[in-house]
Amino acid sequence: FKKKIIVICISNSLKIYYANNFKFLKNNTNLFYLHDGSDDLLNKNLAFKQKTNHNNNFNIGYFGSLYSGRGIELIIDISLRLPSYTFHIFGGSKNEILQYKSYKNKNLIFHGFVPPYQAEKLMLDMDCLIAPFQNKVSVFGNKGDTSKWMSPLKIFNYMASKKPIVASRIIVLKEVLKDKYNCIFCDPQDVDDWVRAINLIRKDINFRNAIANNAYYDFKNKYSWNLRAKNIKDIILNYEKI
Repeated sequence: FKKKIIVICISNSLKIYYANNFKFLKNNTNLFYLHDGSDDLLNKNLAFKQKTNHNNNFNIGYFGSLYSGRGIELIIDISLRLPSYTFHIFGGSKNEILQYKSYKNKNLIFHGFVPPYQAEKLMLDMDCLIAPFQNKVSVFGNKGDTSKWMSPLKIFNYMASKKPIVASRIIVLKEVLKDKYNCIFCDPQDVDDWVRAINLIRKDINFRNAIANNAYYDFKNKYSWNLRAKNIKDIILNYEKI
Protein backbone atom coordinates (compact mmCIF):
# COMPACT_ATOMS: atom_id res chain seq x y z
CA PHE A 1 0.00 0.00 0.00
CA LYS A 2 1.50 3.31 -1.09
CA LYS A 3 0.17 6.66 -0.05
CA LYS A 4 -0.74 8.98 -2.87
CA ILE A 5 0.98 12.31 -2.36
CA ILE A 6 -0.09 15.34 -4.35
CA VAL A 7 1.91 18.57 -4.12
CA ILE A 8 0.38 21.75 -5.51
CA CYS A 9 2.78 24.69 -5.72
CA ILE A 10 1.83 28.37 -6.04
CA SER A 11 4.07 29.00 -9.06
CA ASN A 12 5.74 27.07 -11.84
CA SER A 13 9.11 28.29 -10.56
CA LEU A 14 8.40 26.66 -7.21
CA LYS A 15 7.27 23.48 -8.94
CA ILE A 16 10.58 23.31 -10.80
CA TYR A 17 12.48 23.86 -7.56
CA TYR A 18 10.62 21.00 -5.86
CA ALA A 19 11.13 18.71 -8.83
CA ASN A 20 14.87 19.38 -8.77
CA ASN A 21 15.32 19.02 -5.03
CA PHE A 22 12.97 16.27 -3.80
CA LYS A 23 13.51 12.76 -5.10
CA PHE A 24 9.93 11.55 -4.57
CA LEU A 25 8.71 14.30 -6.93
CA LYS A 26 11.19 13.83 -9.74
CA ASN A 27 8.78 12.05 -12.09
CA ASN A 28 6.37 15.03 -11.80
CA THR A 29 3.30 12.79 -11.91
CA ASN A 30 2.12 14.07 -8.53
CA LEU A 31 3.49 17.63 -8.76
CA PHE A 32 1.34 20.53 -9.97
CA TYR A 33 1.17 24.29 -9.74
CA LEU A 34 -1.76 26.66 -9.42
CA HIS A 35 -1.22 30.34 -8.79
CA ASP A 36 -2.95 32.13 -5.95
CA GLY A 37 -6.06 34.15 -6.64
CA SER A 38 -8.51 36.76 -5.45
CA ASP A 39 -12.16 37.52 -4.97
CA ASP A 40 -13.77 39.66 -7.64
CA LEU A 41 -13.11 43.02 -5.97
CA LEU A 42 -14.96 44.98 -8.63
CA ASN A 43 -18.27 43.11 -8.40
CA LYS A 44 -17.90 42.55 -4.66
CA ASN A 45 -17.84 46.30 -4.09
CA LEU A 46 -20.34 47.52 -6.69
CA ALA A 47 -22.04 49.71 -4.10
CA PHE A 48 -18.76 51.55 -3.49
CA LYS A 49 -18.77 54.96 -5.10
CA GLN A 50 -15.40 55.91 -6.46
CA LYS A 51 -14.24 59.43 -5.70
CA THR A 52 -13.95 61.84 -8.60
CA ASN A 53 -10.23 61.68 -9.22
CA HIS A 54 -9.31 63.21 -5.83
CA ASN A 55 -9.44 66.86 -6.92
CA ASN A 56 -7.85 65.96 -10.24
CA ASN A 57 -4.81 64.34 -8.63
CA PHE A 58 -3.50 61.12 -10.17
CA ASN A 59 -3.42 58.61 -7.32
CA ILE A 60 -0.99 55.69 -7.29
CA GLY A 61 -1.45 52.93 -4.73
CA TYR A 62 0.88 50.40 -3.15
CA PHE A 63 -0.67 47.73 -0.95
CA GLY A 64 1.46 45.39 1.14
CA SER A 65 4.18 45.10 3.72
CA LEU A 66 7.24 47.33 3.97
CA TYR A 67 9.74 44.50 4.37
CA SER A 68 13.06 44.62 2.58
CA GLY A 69 12.73 44.05 -1.16
CA ARG A 70 9.16 45.32 -1.49
CA GLY A 71 10.39 48.46 -3.25
CA ILE A 72 9.41 51.22 -0.83
CA GLU A 73 12.69 53.08 -1.40
CA LEU A 74 11.97 52.93 -5.12
CA ILE A 75 8.49 54.42 -4.58
CA ILE A 76 10.07 57.27 -2.59
CA ASP A 77 12.45 58.00 -5.46
CA ILE A 78 9.62 57.86 -8.03
CA SER A 79 7.48 60.22 -5.95
CA LEU A 80 10.30 62.79 -5.95
CA ARG A 81 10.36 62.64 -9.75
CA LEU A 82 6.56 62.95 -10.06
CA PRO A 83 5.59 65.66 -7.56
CA SER A 84 2.19 66.32 -9.17
CA TYR A 85 1.04 62.72 -8.53
CA THR A 86 0.01 61.37 -5.14
CA PHE A 87 1.49 58.10 -3.88
CA HIS A 88 -0.46 56.13 -1.25
CA ILE A 89 1.27 53.43 0.81
CA PHE A 90 -1.11 51.03 2.56
CA GLY A 91 0.63 48.69 4.99
CA GLY A 92 3.55 48.58 7.37
CA SER A 93 4.10 48.81 11.11
CA LYS A 94 4.30 52.12 13.00
CA ASN A 95 8.07 51.79 13.35
CA GLU A 96 8.54 51.09 9.64
CA ILE A 97 6.37 54.05 8.70
CA LEU A 98 8.29 56.37 11.05
CA GLN A 99 11.50 55.32 9.32
CA TYR A 100 10.21 56.22 5.86
CA LYS A 101 8.28 59.32 6.91
CA SER A 102 11.60 61.02 7.54
CA TYR A 103 11.77 61.64 3.78
CA LYS A 104 8.79 64.02 4.08
CA ASN A 105 7.79 63.94 0.43
CA LYS A 106 4.62 66.04 0.28
CA ASN A 107 3.05 63.73 -2.32
CA LEU A 108 3.80 60.51 -0.39
CA ILE A 109 1.17 59.38 2.12
CA PHE A 110 1.66 56.47 4.54
CA HIS A 111 -1.74 55.16 5.65
CA GLY A 112 -0.47 52.22 7.70
CA PHE A 113 -2.19 48.87 8.01
CA VAL A 114 -5.76 48.62 6.72
CA PRO A 115 -7.94 45.50 7.04
CA PRO A 116 -8.51 43.50 3.83
CA TYR A 117 -12.16 44.54 3.40
CA GLN A 118 -11.10 48.19 3.49
CA ALA A 119 -8.08 47.63 1.24
CA GLU A 120 -10.40 46.24 -1.45
CA LYS A 121 -12.35 49.50 -1.60
CA LEU A 122 -9.21 51.61 -1.46
CA MET A 123 -7.78 49.78 -4.47
CA LEU A 124 -10.87 50.74 -6.42
CA ASP A 125 -10.23 54.37 -5.51
CA MET A 126 -6.74 54.45 -7.04
CA ASP A 127 -5.89 55.42 -10.62
CA CYS A 128 -2.90 53.07 -10.86
CA LEU A 129 -1.50 50.24 -8.73
CA ILE A 130 2.19 49.41 -8.42
CA ALA A 131 4.17 46.34 -7.36
CA PRO A 132 7.85 47.38 -7.24
CA PHE A 133 9.31 44.07 -6.03
CA GLN A 134 13.11 43.99 -5.99
CA ASN A 135 15.38 41.16 -7.11
CA LYS A 136 15.48 39.91 -3.51
CA VAL A 137 12.19 39.91 -1.57
CA SER A 138 12.13 39.28 2.17
CA VAL A 139 9.31 38.01 4.36
CA PHE A 140 8.40 38.79 7.99
CA GLY A 141 11.47 39.83 9.99
CA ASN A 142 13.29 40.85 6.78
CA LYS A 143 14.43 37.25 6.39
CA GLY A 144 14.76 34.92 3.42
CA ASP A 145 14.23 35.56 -0.28
CA THR A 146 10.99 34.55 -2.03
CA SER A 147 11.59 36.41 -5.30
CA LYS A 148 12.25 33.23 -7.32
CA TRP A 149 8.97 31.43 -6.63
CA MET A 150 6.45 33.70 -4.94
CA SER A 151 2.88 34.20 -6.17
CA PRO A 152 1.89 37.52 -4.55
CA LEU A 153 -1.75 37.84 -3.53
CA LYS A 154 -1.36 41.55 -4.18
CA ILE A 155 -1.01 40.99 -7.93
CA PHE A 156 -4.28 39.06 -8.15
CA ASN A 157 -6.07 41.66 -6.00
CA TYR A 158 -4.78 44.33 -8.37
CA MET A 159 -6.04 42.40 -11.39
CA ALA A 160 -9.42 41.86 -9.72
CA SER A 161 -9.82 45.58 -9.11
CA LYS A 162 -9.59 46.36 -12.84
CA LYS A 163 -6.91 48.99 -12.40
CA PRO A 164 -3.79 49.52 -14.54
CA ILE A 165 -0.76 47.78 -13.01
CA VAL A 166 2.92 48.70 -13.09
CA ALA A 167 5.11 45.87 -11.81
CA SER A 168 8.74 44.84 -11.58
CA ARG A 169 10.10 42.78 -14.43
CA ILE A 170 11.07 39.69 -12.45
CA ILE A 171 10.84 36.14 -13.73
CA VAL A 172 8.13 34.79 -11.44
CA LEU A 173 5.69 37.64 -12.23
CA LYS A 174 6.02 36.83 -15.94
CA GLU A 175 4.05 33.66 -15.22
CA VAL A 176 0.96 35.82 -14.67
CA LEU A 177 1.61 39.24 -16.17
CA LYS A 178 2.50 40.21 -19.74
CA ASP A 179 4.11 43.52 -20.62
CA LYS A 180 1.89 46.00 -22.49
CA TYR A 181 -0.99 43.50 -22.35
CA ASN A 182 -2.19 43.36 -18.73
CA CYS A 183 0.51 45.50 -17.09
CA ILE A 184 3.61 47.52 -17.74
CA PHE A 185 6.83 45.86 -16.64
CA CYS A 186 9.69 48.01 -15.34
CA ASP A 187 13.26 47.39 -14.31
CA PRO A 188 13.18 47.16 -10.48
CA GLN A 189 16.41 49.19 -10.32
CA ASP A 190 15.57 51.90 -12.87
CA VAL A 191 13.63 54.91 -11.56
CA ASP A 192 13.42 56.43 -15.05
CA ASP A 193 11.67 53.30 -16.32
CA TRP A 194 8.96 53.64 -13.66
CA VAL A 195 8.52 57.36 -14.26
CA ARG A 196 7.99 56.73 -17.99
CA ALA A 197 5.50 53.93 -17.33
CA ILE A 198 3.41 55.91 -14.85
CA ASN A 199 3.37 58.95 -17.13
CA LEU A 200 2.22 56.76 -20.03
CA ILE A 201 -0.67 55.38 -17.97
CA ARG A 202 -1.61 58.89 -16.83
CA LYS A 203 -1.61 60.37 -20.34
CA ASP A 204 -2.93 57.52 -22.50
CA ILE A 205 -6.45 56.73 -21.31
CA ASN A 206 -7.11 54.12 -24.00
CA PHE A 207 -3.92 52.24 -23.15
CA ARG A 208 -4.52 52.25 -19.40
CA ASN A 209 -8.09 51.06 -19.88
CA ALA A 210 -6.88 48.28 -22.20
CA ILE A 211 -4.30 46.83 -19.80
CA ALA A 212 -6.74 47.15 -16.88
CA ASN A 213 -9.46 45.34 -18.84
CA ASN A 214 -7.05 42.60 -19.92
CA ALA A 215 -5.86 42.07 -16.35
CA TYR A 216 -9.43 41.80 -15.14
CA TYR A 217 -10.29 39.38 -17.96
CA ASP A 218 -7.33 37.17 -17.05
CA PHE A 219 -8.32 37.25 -13.40
CA LYS A 220 -11.89 36.18 -14.20
CA ASN A 221 -10.77 33.34 -16.47
CA LYS A 222 -7.70 32.06 -14.61
CA TYR A 223 -7.22 33.38 -11.10
CA SER A 224 -10.43 33.54 -9.09
CA TRP A 225 -10.54 31.57 -5.82
CA ASN A 226 -13.53 29.59 -7.08
CA LEU A 227 -11.64 28.54 -10.20
CA ARG A 228 -8.58 27.61 -8.16
CA ALA A 229 -10.70 25.44 -5.85
CA LYS A 230 -12.28 23.73 -8.88
CA ASN A 231 -8.86 23.07 -10.40
CA ILE A 232 -7.58 21.55 -7.14
CA LYS A 233 -10.63 19.31 -7.00
CA ASP A 234 -10.07 18.21 -10.61
CA ILE A 235 -6.41 17.41 -9.92
CA ILE A 236 -7.34 15.24 -6.93
CA LEU A 237 -10.15 13.41 -8.73
CA ASN A 238 -8.06 12.76 -11.83
CA TYR A 239 -5.08 11.62 -9.80
CA GLU A 240 -7.18 9.11 -7.89
CA LYS A 241 -7.95 7.41 -11.21
CA ILE A 242 -4.27 6.71 -11.87
